Formats: sequence, structure tokens, C-alpha cells
Amino acid sequence: MTGRRSIVALAALLCAACGPEARSPRQAVQAYFASLREDPVRSLVLLEPELVSRAGFRITADPLEGTEDPKLTRIRAELAWLALVKMRQYRELAAGLAIEVLPLSAVGPGGEAEVTARVAFRGAPPFFQRFTLVRERGLLGWRIRSIEQTGVAATAKLGAFVAAPTEAARRELRSLGGFSDSAR
Repeated sequence: MTGRRSIVALAALLCAACGPEARSPRQAVQAYFASLREDPVRSLVLLEPELVSRAGFRITADPLEGTEDPKLTRIRAELAWLALVKMRQYRELAAGLAIEVLPLSAVGPGGEAEVTARVAFRGAPPFFQRFTLVRERGLLGWRIRSIEQTGVAATAKLGAFVAAPTEAARRELRSLGGFSDSAR
């Protein structure tokens, strides 16, 4: 195989690993929610690394603590994200999300798209989650650049955390007794 053919084959393999879900912004959002329940590793593939870093999760026993290499910082954030979403308790909670992905709201000239989902969790009032997605170059499809939530009632905080986990939300829930990360 020539170098060019190898690259094309690798890109096709990566695209197949992401699945056909990432071919449109709306499908990428649907795949994100499905991955939280069924295939947590895929959720990482659908998120831009900067979004994972902004979520604020950290590895507690990090042998490379203090190393300032940006690649290592990104890898640490991704490992911490995976440690959370692979937990059985988290996946069980994610199965309780009721998601309605609304029609695509906008596609900008720069290749960004916005998609909104209506999210309900265990009888709590529904809230909205807006995704900004960016088109990846090549065959990889759409990736989620940012997630914003609106209309989250106090009784829906656990569902909001499950739908878009952040370290700040995890700490708040833990202080209220709503999420224990000790059962892995």
C-alpha cells in the first residue's frame, strides 16, 4: 500500500469507528447521548479535546503531576473523563435520560452548527442543552465544541450533570449527596 492509500484507509477506519452518526450535526448529538449510555469511549471521540479539558476533571493519582506538556494535560483530562463515564453508576443514570434532539437550528459559514436537545430525567422538569459543533476536516464528521444548559431546575441537577458532566457539577452534587463517585 502506498502512503496515500494507507492514510485514506486509516481515515476510513476511523470514520467507521465513529459510525455514521457523525455525518450530520444532529446525528452527532444523538450519538453523544447514545454513547453516554452504551459506549462511553465513543463520547470522547465526539468531543473536542478543549471541551473535555474545560470540564475540569483530573486524575487523582497522577505520576506525571507538574509536567506542563499540553499533550499530557489533554491526555490527563481525557483519562479522567473516561474514568467517570465508564462507571456503572454513571451509565445507569445516563440510561434514565429522555432526549429529544430538535431540528438543526443553524449552520454557520465557518462550518459551525448549533443543535438543541430537550432533556428530561426521572420526572424532573425538562431542560435544554445547546451544542455547538464544528465540522472536522477530512472524513471524521462533526465534533462537539461546546455544551450549554438552560432551564435546569434544582430537581434536574443530577440529570444535567449526567447529560454534560463537569467537575464543578460533580462536586456540587457530591456535597448534596446526589452523586457518589466511589462505586466504580
